[in-house]
Amino acid sequence: MRGRGDRPLDRHVRAEQIVGHSSSKRPSVEPGEQAILYAAVWQALFGVVEIAGIPEHDPARERWAWRFPIRPLAVVPDLEGAPAVEAAGIFPQSIWRHSHIRLSAEQFSAGRELVERAAAPERPQELVARGYDAAADAFAAWQRQVKGSTRLERLDELLGLLPARPDVLELGSGAAVRSTRILAERARLVGVDISAEQVRRARERVPAAQFVHADLTELELEPATFDAVVAFYVLNHVPREQLAGLLRRIAAWLRRDGCLLATFGATDNPGWRGRWVGGVETFFSGYEPEVTLRLVREAGLDVVRGDLETIEEPNGPATFLWVLARRPE
Repeated sequence: MRGRGDRPLDRHVRAEQIVGHSSSKRPSVEPGEQAILYAAVWQALFGVVEIAGIPEHDPARERWAWRFPIRPLAVVPDLEGAPAVEAAGIFPQSIWRHSHIRLSAEQFSAGRELVERAAAPERPQELVARGYDAAADAFAAWQRQVKGSTRLERLDELLGLLPARPDVLELGSGAAVRSTRILAERARLVGVDISAEQVRRARERVPAAQFVHADLTELELEPATFDAVVAFYVLNHVPREQLAGLLRRIAAWLRRDGCLLATFGATDNPGWRGRWVGGVETFFSGYEPEVTLRLVREAGLDVVRGDLETIEEPNGPATFLWVLARRPE
């Protein structure tokens, strides 16, 4: 138990500050045992720790004279997101008089699972999916206000390079805006999107095409399946350390002489999380153009063209790297 009465724990928890635990009586704990941390005022579980040494007594202290070191294994960084103690079958009234109590095996297992789940950082892909689900209407309105994109002209150029009725994969197909509808008319289209709501809207709008609800960073497809892969304004949502692997898989999905047409972020961005369209949280990441172009080439694709384009979004100008690349014959 940590933080009582008029001294509650601060909402934000720093794992490096969790180094020991004090008790008024000699605690019956042994090094190597594990414990669950409980924030008393918050009535929440927020950590799993390992006992790192034997209890030691300080006769100079009148209260909390016994202390033993602990080492954090999993810590929930924000107590607002910490699981309630009752969720593990532990009731606050059984704890409040004690600095620590013994849990049953079932209680400890449930508490550890709750803490570990809450402590695990949310994957950027989950953040992006939830955002596009929640702000589908706001995003659709936002898209209609974007000016200056040459997406349709570049798509027309791409289709001129492909055989009649090509097989095309669109990554981040969204709710089937005009470019997706053109692909569905002129190609055999498979669209993939991480947002269930965007996929629902796309299926409703273009029932003739195939739309798959999936995370494109985990997508596994048969090799040499598509004449082209397109990805418009979506790859800047992918953690940049995953781009190299994704590009290698894209190259494998393409048939000989198949094409990739995609936009990428154009700045050195290790990863940004924050509020975006509709006030929802999202994630952006990317490399500078020369790094992205090198990754495309290292994936086994020949860069036909790579150029920067600045468009006017409702919240200001945004620059993207357009890449047209081809798998060698």
